Amino acid sequence: MIVYFVILSTVLLGALVADSAASAIGRTSGPLFDRDILVNPRRAHTVWDWLPVLLLVGFLGSRVGVGTDYPLYATLYGRTEPEYWAYTLRESPQEIGYTVLQLLAKSVELEFQSFLWLMAFLTVVPVALALRREALPLTVGLAGYVMAGHYLASFNIMRQGAAMSLILLAVTLLPRRTWFLVLSVLAGLLHSSAIPVAALLYLAKSVRPTPKLLVAAVGGGLVLAVVYASSSIVLNVALALNPRYGDYLDGDGSGIGTYLVAAAHLLLVSMLVLRREHLNARTARYTTYAILGLPFILLGTQSVVLGRLELYFAIFLIPAYAAIWSQLRPVVRWGLTLGMLAYFVAYASSFGDLLPYVSSLTTRS
Repeated sequence: MIVYFVILSTVLLGALVADSAASAIGRTSGPLFDRDILVNPRRAHTVWDWLPVLLLVGFLGSRVGVGTDYPLYATLYGRTEPEYWAYTLRESPQEIGYTVLQLLAKSVELEFQSFLWLMAFLTVVPVALALRREALPLTVGLAGYVMAGHYLASFNIMRQGAAMSLILLAVTLLPRRTWFLVLSVLAGLLHSSAIPVAALLYLAKSVRPTPKLLVAAVGGGLVLAVVYASSSIVLNVALALNPRYGDYLDGDGSGIGTYLVAAAHLLLVSMLVLRREHLNARTARYTTYAILGLPFILLGTQSVVLGRLELYFAIFLIPAYAAIWSQLRPVVRWGLTLGMLAYFVAYASSFGDLLPYVSSLTTRS
């Protein structure tokens, strides 16, 4: 468990240095990329910005045997034969984008550990770019990403973890519809659940985060949870789409942790809704997206797999709170920090087979 505290502390220290360097330099003379696609000139950008990002990529990418799904992904990668593209694409249980990525990696003779670094890059870097796009403090943004569970979840749901990060970056590029579409499609090629999520986010881009919307989301989620618990409709639909989805849902109960997470997310969203008159347009949009995720976490009390869909929406709590962090009272900031830290400890110590942590950088092959 100590290693997780070490990486958290080092990342936050690196992010603090990056934010301090940006404040010292001030506004940049202009965008670093054409038409300011990936950075925002309202915040200076330095090489220090990438120190905490690279640490997170390395910690995620160098793991060995860490995470519930690690053996499955290692086995699938080992079975991938680049000599038989057509057969592999036809028989692969994963999405075509992820399968193609595996085939390309195997074609250049990358070992599975090297492939994990590639996936870690696709998971962490889009989050950092999204924070840069929004000119948000890295210290607060990366703290939320790591401590609130999205980073740790990527140790287990590798494809969805990368897809979530790409969707977050895509939303920051909503005014540029082509970029939003491209990134959403890429996310969907890694995990098909990203496609309907992206469509919903696009349709809801102008919806305001009102108390009525919050009540409707919670009420609708409770109704769906009851229907799911007392009916096999969802299971039958899943089976019709893909037998593998039915296997995921059948007998897939959740524990007390999901109820606690649902309560925490409801509290966080409610706090933002109460401040809705003081939110700018983008922060209000992120609040709306977080509200739309509440039905999924309520469904998650009956199905862990369905609850994972809420991660696509809950990730928007990170830029939302990073945007208003300096406006919050110190007692609120301390409460949020301690709450996230408690969740970080509980997650790392009790869920997802994250302990013991073993790194390929410190072990001999």
